[in-house]
Amino acid sequence: MWPAAVQAVRPKSWRAPDDYVGKDVGRIKDAKEQLQKRVVPKDNKPDKRKNFQTYQESDSPAIAQKVREMGLARKPAAKSGSYTRFVASVEQCEVE
Repeated sequence: MWPAAVQAVRPKSWRAPDDYVGKDVGRIKDAKEQLQKRVVPKDNKPDKRKNFQTYQESDSPAIAQKVREMGLARKPAAKSGSYTRFVASVEQCEVE
């Protein structure tokens, strides 16, 4: 949902996974596996891919931090029904 933030985590190796900009990412089958493929630079040679450090779930906190630092939380590049519902529920929270 935030290709620039994903790339910012590993700017020297990952590419911005912008294949789904404007699309509903909630409909991607095997989304994690697709993200792992999409961060690989398109010109990365097969012999270099075995040593390539692709996306792992443990990268999620760093991506979230970049989303926050870059001010992208309210500017997703893709669509996600679950994210829209999450934002709506957060906005309805009342702090006492």
